[in-house]
Amino acid sequence: VILNADDYALSQGISTSIVELLGKRRISGISAMTASPYWHDHGPWLRPFLDQADIGLHFTLTEIEPLGPVSSIAAEGKPANFSDVFRRSIASRIDAEDIRRELKRQWEAFRDVLGTQPSHVDGHQHIHQLPVIRDAVIETVASLSPKGGTYVRACVDRPTAILGRRVGVARAFALAYFGREFRLRAKARGVMTNSGFSGLYDLSG
Repeated sequence: VILNADDYALSQGISTSIVELLGKRRISGISAMTASPYWHDHGPWLRPFLDQADIGLHFTLTEIEPLGPVSSIAAEGKPANFSDVFRRSIASRIDAEDIRRELKRQWEAFRDVLGTQPSHVDGHQHIHQLPVIRDAVIETVASLSPKGGTYVRACVDRPTAILGRRVGVARAFALAYFGREFRLRAKARGVMTNSGFSGLYDLSG
């Protein structure tokens, strides 16, 4: 079981809290936003934990500005929002090469700071599972990690488990719908994935 904390480097508070949890061995994985302007300051804090936890890349296309131009999603210098990325992906109005280039930039930013490849790749707001984006992510991970050392996170859970938890049921089924196809495509390409997912929670509080 991997207990993973996302959004590392999104803010000072998030990063320091995650480092504290790593130090107490309360979590066993983290996903880092290397597109964040805080990454080069916060990234080195993870070096003591490279052998202790899964340190992965939280691929980011929304909410913060990407590292380079992704013209098929947003104007240069501006962050995209999830709704627009979702609509564009469903309509196949995203350039896959845009996605591949940006993922490579964020991967290289990870490697530049930590000196190793990410243990895994997932997506901020689960964008990595969306049409067009998913194939670009799988192909890029396969090419950058040819020996299969990096896995990708698939947000797939069993319907009985989703209904049994009764937490975010509609969202969990939506994620599982896209995640199932993502996992099948990753497997066909020889890219590893997790076998289950329980990362949803109720935000109403």
